[in-house]
Amino acid sequence: MSGTTARRVEWADITLGEFDALTILRASESVPYLNAYWDDIAAYDLCGDGTPNRLSDSGAVWLRNLRCEAFTDDAETARRIARDFLSSMGTLLTANVARVIRAEW
Repeated sequence: MSGTTARRVEWADITLGEFDALTILRASESVPYLNAYWDDIAAYDLCGDGTPNRLSDSGAVWLRNLRCEAFTDDAETARRIARDFLSSMGTLLTANVARVIRAEW
């Protein structure tokens, strides 16, 4: 039995975090996954006021705009969008939500 190697040169320098961010942004509906993640960690009361985290109205607009831009064929634009999401949402949230989205596919 012989093995094969898939080589995607155009994405050779993308990080796993950026790949996870693009997975979330390109999912058909990612907000329920983000909300489920925040619900799961709400018991830890990260904000200190007893309310679960959610996207604000401006955050929802930001996410919607990123999602629209994420379907580009330009690798540099896709990486910029992925980095913006990753730096705003954090590595832990991005990795965990992307893992659940991929499991659902």
